[in-house]
Amino acid sequence: MYKKVERRIIIASCFLIALFLIWQWSIAKLSADYDKVSEVINIAGRQRMLSQKIAKDVAMLRENLDVSVRDHYAVELHRSIQSLESEYLQLVEENQSAAIVDMLEKFEPTRSIFISSAQDVLKNIGRITPASQETLLEARMKVFIYEDDFLAHMDTMVNQYVWEAGETFLWIKRLQVIFLNLMIICSVILLVYVFVPAHQTIREWYIEAQENNTNMVKLFHIMRNAMFMLSKEGKVVTRNERGDVLLERLGVSKSMEHIEELFKKSEVSWKQIYEQLLQEEDKGALEVTFGTTDPVIMEVSVSSGIYQRKEAILLNFYDVTEQKKIEETLTNLAVRDKLTGLYNRYHLETFIGTEIEQAERYDIDMSMLIVDLDHFKNINDHWGHPIGDQVLKHTADLLVQSCRKSDVIFRLGGEEFMVVLSHTDIKGAIEVAEKIRSAIEKSIHPIVGKYTVSVGVAQRKMGETFRHIYQRTDEALYFAKSSGRNCVKESTH
Repeated sequence: MYKKVERRIIIASCFLIALFLIWQWSIAKLSADYDKVSEVINIAGRQRMLSQKIAKDVAMLRENLDVSVRDHYAVELHRSIQSLESEYLQLVEENQSAAIVDMLEKFEPTRSIFISSAQDVLKNIGRITPASQETLLEARMKVFIYEDDFLAHMDTMVNQYVWEAGETFLWIKRLQVIFLNLMIICSVILLVYVFVPAHQTIREWYIEAQENNTNMVKLFHIMRNAMFMLSKEGKVVTRNERGDVLLERLGVSKSMEHIEELFKKSEVSWKQIYEQLLQEEDKGALEVTFGTTDPVIMEVSVSSGIYQRKEAILLNFYDVTEQKKIEETLTNLAVRDKLTGLYNRYHLETFIGTEIEQAERYDIDMSMLIVDLDHFKNINDHWGHPIGDQVLKHTADLLVQSCRKSDVIFRLGGEEFMVVLSHTDIKGAIEVAEKIRSAIEKSIHPIVGKYTVSVGVAQRKMGETFRHIYQRTDEALYFAKSSGRNCVKESTH
């Protein structure tokens, strides 16, 4: 009978595993396609934003502008064109549906004229010959004329991508239902085929398992995790050697009678652990922190069973303290600038969206500073990059000392830093900026000596995006630089 049951269980298990793997493979493939389409939607959406940015920069590039301001917009326009071209290549290289390929082919003439016209603006701006002026005027007009066509094409493609993503998602839902029904049907068939005939054998195994309680206890005591055997009421029946080590580590008496005494060292009670883990159908592990000065982080799991013919609870503690420290270190490496320890540009991109959304939703004042070291290139050229790095670290420390705890500081790259000030209007932002500028001006680096910074300040307006407030803050910084440096200037519009 044992061999027959074993053979049936193996056949049933292989069948269920095969069905489950096919299910997961199908869902994974469709999910990957869905994720890919979502990524392409983002690229197409950025194409739309970049086309608007190009048209705006072309509009701002006028002959009567100050040369430095005109050069600034020219650089912005050049960057936008490069980004548009680079991301368009990504869009084209993706595996596309026939409908998208047809849209891209129809879109190509409009895109080419739009890009070439923007490039013509860059080539002819600042030239004073009649031919250049005529070419410039014609190129500007083409950019404005073809911008609407560009946006219309991109909207059509985005709608197509969204439709295709929706179709993929529908297939995922259909497969979920199909395979779930198959699993239920197969489980019922296998239940009748395998477990009903094996009822007597399983009963014999259960009796045999009870008789092996002694071996189970031995295994319990040699486990590397801290384990406690409890009565249904939570009284400690026995524990292994690792359990004694845990009690000693947390300063709990080894003579404790109830497990609640151990959980007094944590932020949760034994009752909470019992309710969350033992009474839930899907038992898992709960992370619990013990102690305060030198916290010990444990993953606690609970299982129930029979011990010495009585209901018992097995409490398992797995030490994840070092693992959590490693995870925290890896997280800091991902979001922190290696040199200064400040948040990096990657974290800014993930942080700023939520910050602006909250400011918009709750009508909260929000301001931004961009801090730039004056003549930093001279420091690198004269003292070398290692000393330049010391100056950047020194500046970062002064920023942390000068800002409030609620202010969030980022290193944008090079010698440029950003401070995001929530619940702060322009007046408060200027005060913080002046405090930063003054602190750096008064500081003396042991090698370089005195140096200064220029600061641009802007307060976010309702409905304003990060890109726009960043541009206004950057313009304010440029104004501070052109006004003699070592000063704070706010955005004028």
